[in-house]
Amino acid sequence: MSRSHFAICISLLFLFFVFTETVQARSTSQVENKLVKVFEVRSADIHLALMNLAQQEHVRIGLELMPEEISRKPKLYFDLRMQNCRVIDILTEIVKNDPQYRWQVDDDVISVFPIIRVASVLNVVVPQISLENINRSQVGAKVANIEIVKQSAAALGVYQRTITSVPYSAGLKTFTISMKEATVREIFNETLRLAEAFYWVVQIYGSRDGGHDKYFMVQF
Repeated sequence: MSRSHFAICISLLFLFFVFTETVQARSTSQVENKLVKVFEVRSADIHLALMNLAQQEHVRIGLELMPEEISRKPKLYFDLRMQNCRVIDILTEIVKNDPQYRWQVDDDVISVFPIIRVASVLNVVVPQISLENINRSQVGAKVANIEIVKQSAAALGVYQRTITSVPYSAGLKTFTISMKEATVREIFNETLRLAEAFYWVVQIYGSRDGGHDKYFMVQF
């Protein structure tokens, strides 16, 4: 390869990376800076506020609720009304009302998670996943049955039989999901895109019968 051809290849490669970064930044900017005419919630906790924001404004949000054994405080409820603002402004106010959480944008999905970082099934890397003709209500249970996820859940004291998805499926879009080297969080984010949905929430909570099992609830 001549020097001129090599230089051209390097230039094209540089332009490709610049273009990719620009597209990603633009996507992120569009999510954060989307204009909102009116947003209002009353007596809402962070889950309800974010769910309403996602559904009202069609922005994708994934919420990891703080495990009960970490957060001993009662839920925080708040009223919020905002006009002629951006999504980023609403997110900022929501986490001000519940400062146990922070948020960041991952591609086109807003990830909200506890400030106190703990071991989480959401961070488990799945080497490969391929699910055909499913809907979003089935994804949680399917992911829970992946061996590496089961092992990680067991290490956290969350047993397979207690990992569930809210079972509703009437009229939901079906799709095929295929990913490699993806975290559980990334799988859930991709589910939102493929299912044309806008919100998921995950919570780990203690056994309701006084036992030692923990429950892992996934809801789309």
